[in-house]
Amino acid sequence: MDREDLDFYLRAFLAAGRTVTGFFDEKRNRQYRRWFHQCKMVLAESDRKLLNHMTSQRDAEIHEEGAEVLPEVEFVPVTEIDRAPRSSPAYGMHWGIPPPKIGTKVLYFNLRGKRAKVTTTCKRHLELLDQLVRDFESAFPRE
Repeated sequence: MDREDLDFYLRAFLAAGRTVTGFFDEKRNRQYRRWFHQCKMVLAESDRKLLNHMTSQRDAEIHEEGAEVLPEVEFVPVTEIDRAPRSSPAYGMHWGIPPPKIGTKVLYFNLRGKRAKVTTTCKRHLELLDQLVRDFESAFPRE
C-alpha cells in the first residue's frame, strides 16, 4: 500500500471513529455526554488514552498535515508475507530452514511515547468503538 492509499484509508477510519464518539459526546444531549463520560471512566487507562489519541490523530488528519505515522522497514520471513496470489509462481514454494527474510514497510503511531503498529492500534480502536455502540444500545434501547 502506498502513502496515498494509507492516507485515504486512515483518514476515513479516523473520521468514522470520531463520528461515533462525537455522537456520544454531543453537546446538545447531556444524557449521552454523561453516559459517555461514565463509560470512559470505567475503561482501562490505556483504552481511554487510545480513544483520546485516535481523536487527536483524526484532528491532525483533518485540520493539520495528517496523522502522525512513522514508517519503518522490518525484515520478516518471506513465508509471513501474504501478498502472492495463488496463481503466482511463488505460491506454494518451499523454502529452506530458516526461510529468507524480506523487508516490508510497517507503520507505527507514537502512542504514549511508545511505537504502536497502526494496524494493531486501529483494530483495538475499532473494538472499543464496537463495545461502546453495543453498550449505548443497551443503555438507550429504541422504543
